[in-house]
Amino acid sequence: MKKEVLKVLSRALRAMTNKKLVKENASLTRKEAYEIINKILLYRILEDKGFIEIGTKTLLRSNYLFEPLQGVLYRIQQEYKDSGEPCWTPEGKTAVKALYLELRQKGISFKEGEPQILGDIYEEFLEPKQRKSLGQFYTPPEIVEYIVQKALRDVDPVKNPFVKVGDIACGSGNFLVQVYDVLHAKFLKALSDLQRMYGSDYWQEKHLHNHLLEHCIFGMDTDGFAIDLTIINLLLKDLNHLPKRLNILKGDSLRRWEKEREINQRNNLFFTEKFDIIVGNPPYVGHKGLGRDYKKWLLKQYPEVFHDKSDLSYCFFQRILENLKEEGKGMIITSRYFMENPTGRTLRKYLQQRADIVEIVDFYGGEIFKGLGVATAIYLFTGKSADKEEEPILVRKLTKLQGKIDIQTPLNKLLEQRIFTAFSVPQTSLTDQRWTLISSREKARFQKIESLSSVTLGEVAKSFQGIITGCDKAFVMKNHEAAGRGIESDLLKNWIKSRHVEKYRILQNDQRLIYADLIKDSTSPSKAMEHISSYRERLSKRRECLRGIRPWHHLQWGRTPSQFEQKKILFPYKSDSNRFALDPGTVFCSADVYALVVKDKHKDLISLEFLLGLLNSAVYEEYFQSFGKNLGKGIYDYYPNSVMDLRIPLDAALQLKIEALVGKILKGKERTPIRAEIDQVLGDFFQISLN
Repeated sequence: MKKEVLKVLSRALRAMTNKKLVKENASLTRKEAYEIINKILLYRILEDKGFIEIGTKTLLRSNYLFEPLQGVLYRIQQEYKDSGEPCWTPEGKTAVKALYLELRQKGISFKEGEPQILGDIYEEFLEPKQRKSLGQFYTPPEIVEYIVQKALRDVDPVKNPFVKVGDIACGSGNFLVQVYDVLHAKFLKALSDLQRMYGSDYWQEKHLHNHLLEHCIFGMDTDGFAIDLTIINLLLKDLNHLPKRLNILKGDSLRRWEKEREINQRNNLFFTEKFDIIVGNPPYVGHKGLGRDYKKWLLKQYPEVFHDKSDLSYCFFQRILENLKEEGKGMIITSRYFMENPTGRTLRKYLQQRADIVEIVDFYGGEIFKGLGVATAIYLFTGKSADKEEEPILVRKLTKLQGKIDIQTPLNKLLEQRIFTAFSVPQTSLTDQRWTLISSREKARFQKIESLSSVTLGEVAKSFQGIITGCDKAFVMKNHEAAGRGIESDLLKNWIKSRHVEKYRILQNDQRLIYADLIKDSTSPSKAMEHISSYRERLSKRRECLRGIRPWHHLQWGRTPSQFEQKKILFPYKSDSNRFALDPGTVFCSADVYALVVKDKHKDLISLEFLLGLLNSAVYEEYFQSFGKNLGKGIYDYYPNSVMDLRIPLDAALQLKIEALVGKILKGKERTPIRAEIDQVLGDFFQISLN
């Protein structure tokens, strides 16, 4: 049924956002259109379930006129009207009317349908770019099930019949629906014990639905429409019994409602008592995606974890820990970047001081959220207690894997397969420094490398980024185009991007850069200025030009020619492997490439050829990827703030051996056997076996 419904809804979405087809809906954005579509679908579900009758403005079953459901229906019927009727009735607007009628005429019935389809469509209809900007990601059911089952495993209804479980960024309620199912099964199984312990008047099967919704399940989200879906998804669990109140509220859970009694008593009650368990997939939005005023507010409210370039998700870690009972548990799936990113240091320090991590499921390079390029991990944690003995952290880590994980298998079973490795790390190993989740065996290997290496790469070398043009069309062209336009040869430089950098060598290409920073006067007649001037309007709007930092005709950040006209190692800032190439000083590179040169005071001590062999080796690739930031899909972050932390041995004999082997590669000899020989030399030096 879901596929059939999605086809119908997709056609309606195209119609509603097509100005040629629907004039009256021409101003609808995709988000507005999909909200209307979801409300039509919700209306159809409620109609089939017997709550409403088409063309009426009231509920058919008056005994169900209770506030949460009434509020949802009121919002549905008020938002999109035409002549006083709901817009999806036969009197409604053309595209919406067609959608409603098609759903009815196709005989698509929701009487016994899965209510989760609301959440599925809510999640799937948002475009990846928009979902990323909102921090909203569809959580696969297998992930939801694993988190909820694990977090609620020890819940005992007899010991705690009023267990409080929340999702403080609940979206359309996927986690809370699963929480409901798990709790209902547990309470039903314990019903006879509950009756014996507390009496049978209240503890009856028919009361369980209301008990769970009134006392045990709590959800909050800033998206009002998502909240409506959560309410409906939970109410549809038992239409014969509706609770007097629901703890599903619209609001920003990062706001400390418990301190604002005079402002909002209802939301205040949500946080008055702390939680036994908090689960979910809180939004992760980078600092660039946050509004200026909201970012200022976060900086003021969450100074312990949130700083200038922090992610919104950092604040949710703190908010969850603030609202857990002493023995409470938090379990969420969120970005893994904070473990390795320099901007995550404040959060790492906070977790070190305030939390005990119980388990980390690190998906590493595996893609959980399709098309969004976000590397994730699941974290199970509790508040830190001085009386509690520190237990080692269980880590389940995906082995090197590119692309999307096939998560059709239940996650608990997938974790037992060979694509995951399991090991433990001590709590004390997770400090404010970069978190390196590796087994004791791997750690011993890298400790050998570091114990025999006397300096970091950053101590003996320095790096710089390539050129930012600000408009490639104005400054970059193919060689034959430059010749055809008569561009002055003294202004043309060989130009490469990251795709041209391989291990040891730079791929030849015919791209050339007009190094316009050599043109002092923009009024001077030249073929280069004639070409650049055609982009003057666009170039003048660059930030640095508006501020008067750069002349309008110069490169946005051109660096200095001497930086590129020297012998150097080049490497891409994102890659699936170590790719370092030696350039004698003949190419200029774009901003997606970094350059590495030995510091002047160390040039007699260490050579670029030695560093080249070291950095391209399998030994150092494994070493770097043990702590380098994994961006997902098997891609690693090779920004200098990580690369320059690699430790380097200063051993004259080792250097001579590596230099000789690298010299053979640079002369064009067969690379594969020589690279294997380099790895063997390094393995012998560090006394480690090669994997």
